[in-house]
Amino acid sequence: MATSHDWDGTLRLVAPAGGITAGDISNDATDKVVSLALTTATSGNAYTGKVQGLVKGVSRVTGTAWTAGQRLAITTGSKFTHVTSGAIVVAHAAAAAASADTTGDVILCLPNPVDGT
Repeated sequence: MATSHDWDGTLRLVAPAGGITAGDISNDATDKVVSLALTTATSGNAYTGKVQGLVKGVSRVTGTAWTAGQRLAITTGSKFTHVTSGAIVVAHAAAAAASADTTGDVILCLPNPVDGT
Protein backbone atom coordinates (compact mmCIF):
# COMPACT_ATOMS: atom_id res chain seq x y z
CA MET A 1 0.00 0.00 0.00
CA ALA A 2 1.34 3.43 -0.93
CA THR A 3 1.71 6.02 1.78
CA SER A 4 2.17 9.76 1.76
CA HIS A 5 5.19 11.50 3.20
CA ASP A 6 6.65 14.98 3.34
CA TRP A 7 9.33 15.58 0.70
CA ASP A 8 11.78 18.46 0.80
CA GLY A 9 12.02 18.81 -2.99
CA THR A 10 15.60 17.49 -3.20
CA LEU A 11 17.24 14.56 -4.95
CA ARG A 12 20.70 13.00 -4.87
CA LEU A 13 22.09 13.67 -8.36
CA VAL A 14 25.38 13.09 -10.20
CA ALA A 15 27.61 16.13 -10.79
CA PRO A 16 28.17 16.99 -14.47
CA ALA A 17 31.58 17.27 -16.16
CA GLY A 18 33.53 20.00 -14.39
CA GLY A 19 31.66 19.40 -11.14
CA ILE A 20 29.14 21.61 -9.41
CA THR A 21 29.33 24.18 -6.63
CA ALA A 22 26.66 24.78 -4.01
CA GLY A 23 24.44 27.61 -5.27
CA ASP A 24 24.88 26.75 -8.97
CA ILE A 25 21.94 25.95 -11.22
CA SER A 26 22.50 22.72 -13.16
CA ASN A 27 20.58 21.93 -16.31
CA ASP A 28 22.91 19.13 -17.34
CA ALA A 29 21.23 16.35 -19.32
CA THR A 30 22.96 13.69 -17.18
CA ASP A 31 20.15 13.70 -14.64
CA LYS A 32 17.60 15.26 -17.02
CA VAL A 33 16.32 17.73 -14.43
CA VAL A 34 17.06 21.32 -13.54
CA SER A 35 18.39 21.66 -10.00
CA LEU A 36 19.85 24.14 -7.55
CA ALA A 37 22.97 22.52 -6.05
CA LEU A 38 22.81 22.53 -2.27
CA THR A 39 26.17 20.79 -1.91
CA THR A 40 29.44 20.86 -3.88
CA ALA A 41 30.71 17.81 -5.80
CA THR A 42 33.37 16.94 -8.35
CA SER A 43 32.45 15.42 -11.72
CA GLY A 44 30.68 12.07 -11.42
CA ASN A 45 30.10 12.34 -7.67
CA ALA A 46 26.79 12.76 -5.87
CA TYR A 47 25.38 16.11 -4.81
CA THR A 48 22.08 17.19 -3.32
CA GLY A 49 20.00 19.27 -5.70
CA LYS A 50 16.73 21.11 -5.13
CA VAL A 51 14.44 20.13 -7.99
CA GLN A 52 11.13 21.47 -6.74
CA GLY A 53 10.17 24.58 -4.81
CA LEU A 54 11.09 28.24 -4.46
CA VAL A 55 14.56 29.42 -5.52
CA LYS A 56 15.37 33.13 -5.12
CA GLY A 57 17.81 35.23 -7.12
CA VAL A 58 18.39 33.00 -10.15
CA SER A 59 20.07 34.42 -13.26
CA ARG A 60 17.59 35.39 -15.96
CA VAL A 61 17.68 36.56 -19.56
CA THR A 62 17.03 40.31 -19.78
CA GLY A 63 14.83 42.03 -22.35
CA THR A 64 11.46 40.54 -21.39
CA ALA A 65 9.48 41.21 -18.22
CA TRP A 66 8.05 38.34 -16.16
CA THR A 67 4.67 38.20 -14.49
CA ALA A 68 4.03 36.09 -11.40
CA GLY A 69 3.08 32.57 -12.44
CA GLN A 70 4.54 32.86 -15.94
CA ARG A 71 5.94 29.61 -17.35
CA LEU A 72 9.73 29.62 -17.69
CA ALA A 73 12.37 27.63 -19.56
CA ILE A 74 16.14 27.51 -19.03
CA THR A 75 18.91 28.31 -21.51
CA THR A 76 22.08 26.30 -22.06
CA GLY A 77 23.83 29.00 -20.03
CA SER A 78 21.59 28.16 -17.04
CA LYS A 79 19.59 31.39 -17.25
CA PHE A 80 15.81 31.37 -16.92
CA THR A 81 13.69 32.87 -19.69
CA HIS A 82 10.06 33.04 -20.82
CA VAL A 83 8.77 29.95 -22.61
CA THR A 84 8.85 30.04 -26.39
CA SER A 85 7.42 27.55 -28.86
CA GLY A 86 8.91 24.11 -28.31
CA ALA A 87 10.63 25.02 -25.03
CA ILE A 88 10.17 22.84 -21.97
CA VAL A 89 8.62 24.40 -18.86
CA VAL A 90 11.00 23.93 -15.90
CA ALA A 91 9.70 26.62 -13.54
CA HIS A 92 7.19 29.39 -12.96
CA ALA A 93 7.98 32.97 -12.01
CA ALA A 94 7.43 33.39 -8.26
CA ALA A 95 7.18 37.16 -8.65
CA ALA A 96 7.14 39.78 -11.38
CA ALA A 97 10.50 40.92 -12.80
CA ALA A 98 11.24 43.95 -14.97
CA SER A 99 12.81 43.43 -18.39
CA ALA A 100 16.13 44.91 -17.20
CA ASP A 101 16.35 42.68 -14.09
CA THR A 102 19.26 40.22 -14.20
CA THR A 103 17.85 37.96 -11.46
CA GLY A 104 14.43 36.68 -10.51
CA ASP A 105 12.64 34.27 -8.20
CA VAL A 106 11.33 30.98 -9.56
CA ILE A 107 9.39 27.95 -8.43
CA LEU A 108 11.04 24.83 -9.88
CA CYS A 109 8.54 22.22 -10.94
CA LEU A 110 8.64 18.51 -11.75
CA PRO A 111 8.63 17.01 -14.22
CA ASN A 112 11.25 19.32 -15.69
CA PRO A 113 13.25 17.26 -18.18
CA VAL A 114 16.09 19.12 -19.87
CA ASP A 115 15.91 17.22 -23.13
CA GLY A 116 12.15 16.67 -23.40
CA THR A 117 12.16 12.99 -22.46
